Amino acid sequence: MSEKIKVSTHSPFQKLTAVAIGQGLSEDIFDWITEDKIKAPMQKILRETNEDMAELKRILEGLGVQVFQPAPLKREQVMDGDGQKIPHVPLQPRDIFLTLGNTCYQQNTHGVYDYMKDIVHEDCLVDLFNEVYGPGGASFEGHELISGANSVKLGKHIIMPADGEQGFVHPDRPMFKHIIDKWKQQGYEIIQTDEVGHTDGIISFIKPGAFMRVGKSPSQEKELLSKWDRLELGEQGWMHPSMNKWMQEKSLVNGRWWIDGEQDNPQLHKFINDWCDHWVGYCAETVFDINTLGVSEECMLVSSYNKEVFDFLKKHKVEPIIVPLRHRYFWDGGLHCCSLDLVREGGREDYIS
Repeated sequence: MSEKIKVSTHSPFQKLTAVAIGQGLSEDIFDWITEDKIKAPMQKILRETNEDMAELKRILEGLGVQVFQPAPLKREQVMDGDGQKIPHVPLQPRDIFLTLGNTCYQQNTHGVYDYMKDIVHEDCLVDLFNEVYGPGGASFEGHELISGANSVKLGKHIIMPADGEQGFVHPDRPMFKHIIDKWKQQGYEIIQTDEVGHTDGIISFIKPGAFMRVGKSPSQEKELLSKWDRLELGEQGWMHPSMNKWMQEKSLVNGRWWIDGEQDNPQLHKFINDWCDHWVGYCAETVFDINTLGVSEECMLVSSYNKEVFDFLKKHKVEPIIVPLRHRYFWDGGLHCCSLDLVREGGREDYIS
């Protein structure tokens, strides 16, 4: 591998020059399964996910971005002695890492994400979980940990969920208090909102002065971004035909995932719920038209077409490039989740004050 990357990133829209994208699993992970109603669709998910990630890499490299991605994990790398342990899939680095300024924070101890140590310079890596909950540290309360999915960097401001318990997602208090104190010492201003899910599934900043979101802006956001042009999508994202099918099937899977064409496959449903529960998230909380990856103030990657979104991007002279993620409803992860910006041009700006 080439020289390790020194992180430098301050916003979602400054020109992207280096990015890490998620690592998939090889299809042979499921060779031990004998039931075709389970084996065939699971292998298809892995194969098409790897194809989609390869296409994401191709498009980013075509835009001049340096892309880091480990090869798909093979069966012998992740299986235990009996060959039947289903591993955690390191497909969504944004849910584990937060790159902010010159630091890459890691918020849990999943060994499969150790590949980031081969990409990011050791001077930039901070093991936030051990820093807070390590020997002699605080007790983990079991709530959401700080990551790039729930902490949006906007220059000198950081937007994140409130630390109360009224929302579906709220930060674990010991980590929240620790990191807030640290960030304030570094000159950041923290903006807490009463959102109910991962922030990157709710709001997307496309360039200074323009953003789009799902639903109406909460009072804190309205005050903070009063001079910004905004697109409020309401429930537009749920009108995607795939989501209509998912709404009919969600009772079988507790609203957590959906696979096109497998509505009447109870064997597969049971297998995923029993063996792969840690793979899936809660796709009811995320609208993937918003889960985007900004390449610059003039270009943004999106996973599907949405007329309102495309009209808004055209208004602000931003080119959308569609990069399909065929199994985003299964993984509960869009383009933002499956990527981690490492280097963007420019420094930390004050986009609000």
